[in-house]
Amino acid sequence: MVAAIIIARGGSKRIPRKNARLFAGRPLVSYPIRACRDARLFDRIVVSTEDAEIAEISRQEGAEVPFLRPAELAADDVPGAAAVLHALRWLQDEGDCQHFCQLYPNPFISSRDLHGSYRLLLDSKAPMIIPMASYAFSIYRSFRITPEGRVEFAFQEWSRKDSHELPEAYHDVGQFYWCKTRRFLELEDFPSGESAPFLIPRHRAQDLNDPEDWTTAEKLYQAWKVEE
Repeated sequence: MVAAIIIARGGSKRIPRKNARLFAGRPLVSYPIRACRDARLFDRIVVSTEDAEIAEISRQEGAEVPFLRPAELAADDVPGAAAVLHALRWLQDEGDCQHFCQLYPNPFISSRDLHGSYRLLLDSKAPMIIPMASYAFSIYRSFRITPEGRVEFAFQEWSRKDSHELPEAYHDVGQFYWCKTRRFLELEDFPSGESAPFLIPRHRAQDLNDPEDWTTAEKLYQAWKVEE
């Protein structure tokens, strides 16, 4: 079995009701569900949520919501791996799940990326694939503000280097993660130190953590759809 596990709690704080909120005319949680359906990779598409409204939207979009996540696994300080472990143990009771993809509600997930990253999981022998994007500006030229209100280089050793000498740096795009189930269950966590990267273009690597992110993401999304 290859499963999709979409993590979509209802108690988001910085953007209230984020996963049920309309993004470009559709509930945010609908985007990973449709990407998974379009990919035609998954035997099961399961949404883990504690929220009845998100559960109903998810079912309407064609996902399974076979349980409501316990409230203690939906708090702000609960790591995502705990919710995944809860859902994965339910799936294992239903049949052998060899590989799974954990997804967050994000409008920039594409079925093409799901295919490409799954192929990498199979070919690379890595137990986990993390989608990443490069930083637009080098983090090695970044500054920090001191307690005295002054500015200093965050990486002093790189401050005199030319830009072409600076190493590339990458960040997690926060969309989805492929993982081999056996390794995840051994650790009861994601094996991040053993992971392989799957690169995503910067214009599809937008967080949705605050209202400004949301506005920026809608503009980028509309531009992306025009290009397609």
